[in-house]
Amino acid sequence: MNKQDNLYVLIKSMDKHEKRFFKLYAKLYNQNKVPHYVHLFEIFDSLKDFNHTILNDKIQQSFSNKNVSQLKQYLREAIYTSLKLYHKKNNPVIQDYESLSTVKILIKKNLLEQAEKLLMTVKKQAKKDENFGLVIRINNELITIKQKQGQRTLDILKQTTILVKEIEFYASQHQQCAALAKIKLKVAQLIFSKDKLGNTFNQKVKKILNQELLVIDPKTLQGTMPKYLYYSVLSFIYITLFKKAQYLETLEIIKSLFKLPALQHRYMVRCGTITNILQAYIYNKRHEAFHTTLEEFDQLLEKHPHLKPPYLYWRYVRELEFYYFNPKEKIPEKNLHKIKEVCTNANKHLTNQTNQNSLLFSLARHHFVRKEYSLAQDFLLKITLQQKIDINEFHFIEIHLINIICYYEIEANEIAQKKAMALQRQLKKQEDIPPQLLTFIKILIKIIKLDKHSFKISFHLQRLVELMQNSSQILSSLLKEDLYFLQIWIDHKSETVVK
Repeated sequence: MNKQDNLYVLIKSMDKHEKRFFKLYAKLYNQNKVPHYVHLFEIFDSLKDFNHTILNDKIQQSFSNKNVSQLKQYLREAIYTSLKLYHKKNNPVIQDYESLSTVKILIKKNLLEQAEKLLMTVKKQAKKDENFGLVIRINNELITIKQKQGQRTLDILKQTTILVKEIEFYASQHQQCAALAKIKLKVAQLIFSKDKLGNTFNQKVKKILNQELLVIDPKTLQGTMPKYLYYSVLSFIYITLFKKAQYLETLEIIKSLFKLPALQHRYMVRCGTITNILQAYIYNKRHEAFHTTLEEFDQLLEKHPHLKPPYLYWRYVRELEFYYFNPKEKIPEKNLHKIKEVCTNANKHLTNQTNQNSLLFSLARHHFVRKEYSLAQDFLLKITLQQKIDINEFHFIEIHLINIICYYEIEANEIAQKKAMALQRQLKKQEDIPPQLLTFIKILIKIIKLDKHSFKISFHLQRLVELMQNSSQILSSLLKEDLYFLQIWIDHKSETVVK
């Protein structure tokens, strides 16, 4: 993606409040006049879809005698500054690091007393929030101030020694957090690799759990943040292994930590935990708790609108997930309409292409388990027509299997057969693909070749049922859950054949 595309994406990611603030900011710093880069902003913003030719034509008409490249750079920098100012109120991280920038200026001006006073104010909050990295940086600045004061008194040396010991203490806590994050990364790398498809996946994850995480006693961890990270990684591994009860239990522990000062105001962390708790309620069939928590989530997002861009996506994914695993229940029509609207206006509501694809896939699954095959295929086509999905990428197996079955159900058997055979060839080239998955596709091809009223279909469906049951201990936990839609389809087909 080139710089022009990035600028367009940046502008389209802004909500109406951010855009209004940007224009007010630009006028304020240009003596109430509208600068040229605001006109350029309006040109980008006026494009519903990015079109290089149309964009260049409009720019040439408006700025034929201007250095457009420089103007774009001014625009980008002005947007960054206005966004930082706009979000400063609700983002203590921006406030803290801006204070550090101010301290640098004060030290340069030799206003050491003012710099130290500001640092101590920021440090007090950083310690409360257990922001270990920030405390270390603050202490380094305080040591610099002590050195610049030029006094080698015993009192100054004692203060410096205390600061150094604090750095060592918070560095050890920082290392604990880094070690826990590294364990989580190991599991994530397995999930987003082809190992997820293999029958060795569970063993690899269990090895990480037993040899790297469970050897740590959470009681020995000092502070809220290391404990939060420990249980966060533990919950991540439990859901990876699909240990539903342990997953929910661990998340409940994390939820209790939000009462502590270090996590009280970390709303993004809280939102992430809520999305996981919603998932745990789905898997543990806690329907009432799910709906109550979803309402609380909506209230939190309304109270803190700056959280909507990253977390509305997760809110909608979880809602679709609930009705996917409970196909007999019906999602409110207005909610479904809203989710489809979000997908249609992805640049406005979603942060990236992957989120849009994931939401489209969730919609496809939702319609598939309700036997609305044409609708399911429509949503899948919006993914596959935009890009080629690699085997190691997002929901490769699920997208192709749903697509094949949809073609079969709408009686486009020839296309379904070709696509199934192409998938079979592609999977055979991969290492560590479960043979059960290849057998499933082989049987599916046989079903597709048969007339829908053939008595042989029931025989092949029974083979699929037996295959799914016998594979339960072999397929990775994640893959079994991802292929839940197949069980629903097999059940539907079996009922139809019996009738």
